Amino acid sequence: GLSVDDTAPVARELAELGVDWIGVSGNHCGFGEKLTADFPYFAPYARIVHDALRGAIPLDCAGGIRSAKTANEMLGGGCGSCDLACIGRPFWSDPKFIEAWKR
Repeated sequence: GLSVDDTAPVARELAELGVDWIGVSGNHCGFGEKLTADFPYFAPYARIVHDALRGAIPLDCAGGIRSAKTANEMLGGGCGSCDLACIGRPFWSDPKFIEAWKR
């Protein structure tokens, strides 16, 4: 129920209080056809929180990540939108999804 502007300072406060990890995710409301596309719909929000945390604690992001390319872009060699890109549905729909990561 927080806005993104509210979330960044709350995340910093949680890190200062000793929280080990923060995850950015949400429900599917409002994303329609993007639910099946390779479109990380929470990445912009994760980037704001990630920047606010300044590496104090790890941050993960889930939602709409459907390829290794997108996950790697989100991780961005330390300058991306999160520290861990969470992927679930592609594994459910294709048990050999991990093979794409080996290419």
